[in-house]
Amino acid sequence: MLGSLAGAPALVTGDFDCGSNDLLSVAGAPRRAHSFRCGNNRLTSLEGGPDTVPGSYCCRDNLLTTLKGAPARVTSFYCGNNALETLEHMPQATDWVDCRRNKLRSLRGRARDTGRGL
Repeated sequence: MLGSLAGAPALVTGDFDCGSNDLLSVAGAPRRAHSFRCGNNRLTSLEGGPDTVPGSYCCRDNLLTTLKGAPARVTSFYCGNNALETLEHMPQATDWVDCRRNKLRSLRGRARDTGRGL
């Protein structure tokens, strides 16, 4: 089980999957990956994660209270089963967004160009 992403490559042309580990942080993650999966860890923040993810970004099943640190734009975004109260800092997603099983009190921050889901 990974406890840190120290030593991860800076660029991944395909998918980077660090899900189902014991991560408390995504610091050290690649700066760019086609898709990024960090679900099923113990993350409370996305800060230090990739800046560019043109494909899907999955951070569900964590302890997230904020989406700060998420990339600005993705194709699909999955942040379900966390402790989010707002969608502030949520990336713009052009295809799909799944934010089920959170503590949402506001949809403020939801990307306007999202096609489906929520």
